Amino acid sequence: FLHDFEAPPNLDLGGCGLWTTLEAWRTTAFAGLTKRDDAAAAAVRNEFSEKRVSETLDALRKKAPPDDQNMVFAHNDLLAANILVDAESGTVRIVDLEYGAPSYAAFDVANHLNEWAGGTGDVDDAVPLGAPDWSRLPTSDETRAWVAAYLRTEEAEAIDAFSRDVELFLVVDHFYWGLWGLNQSCTEGDAD
Repeated sequence: FLHDFEAPPNLDLGGCGLWTTLEAWRTTAFAGLTKRDDAAAAAVRNEFSEKRVSETLDALRKKAPPDDQNMVFAHNDLLAANILVDAESGTVRIVDLEYGAPSYAAFDVANHLNEWAGGTGDVDDAVPLGAPDWSRLPTSDETRAWVAAYLRTEEAEAIDAFSRDVELFLVVDHFYWGLWGLNQSCTEGDAD
């Protein structure tokens, strides 16, 4: 199961890398935008206020569970293409750990559920690149069933609590990948 592995003894899971990463990407992206004078960067600066982004992230962090609650070594990019299953043995391998860091289990689950909407442009994906189909997101009942299987429990209180965290982190996940994209465009020179 996801997150069921013994962490190496020297791996510190005490701090949450999610907020550190978001802050670093925000800082880098907006610093890059201020150095550029092209029309695309100006359009992004007009659309996204650094102050508003910072305030929104602060508000989301205040709603999040404490940093020590349900902390795991999270993949942070858990789309289906990063989960490989050997059909013969049933062995599951998780790949592409470049964004892996200590984070909330609910964030990793939320990221995975957001990926259900598609938009990654995979060959077999009916949704074109950059155009997610939000109707493909799991329903509340599907999310609860997924969470119950993840937690391996039928205890309603535990399922409800974790599902609430997942719901919050669905929004945080959009900020995560939005800031990632903005950061990439600013550091690679293409703000389109």
